[in-house]
Amino acid sequence: HHKILAIVGTAESNSEHPLGAAITKYCKQELDTETLGTCIDFQVVPGCGISCKVTNIEGLLHKNNWNIEDNNIKNASLVQIDASNE
Repeated sequence: HHKILAIVGTAESNSEHPLGAAITKYCKQELDTETLGTCIDFQVVPGCGISCKVTNIEGLLHKNNWNIEDNNIKNASLVQIDASNE
C-alpha cells in the first residue's frame, strides 16, 4: 500500500493536471512526508496518461517500517498511467 502511494505520488508530481496534483498531495499526506521520490523521463500525452521512471522511494518505505530487499533498492519503477476513457 505505501509502496504504491510512493510510486504514484512521485509519478504524478510532475503532472500539471489538477487531478495529478491532488494525487500527489494525498500521497504526501498518507505517507506523512513533504518530499517524495525522484521522477525521470516524464512524458505526458493529453487524454492518454503519463509515463515516467520513479526512483529514490526507499526512504519513504523505511520511514513507514516497510522492509525492502536490498536488490530491489537498485531497481527503478516504470510507471505508465492510462487515462483514456475507452
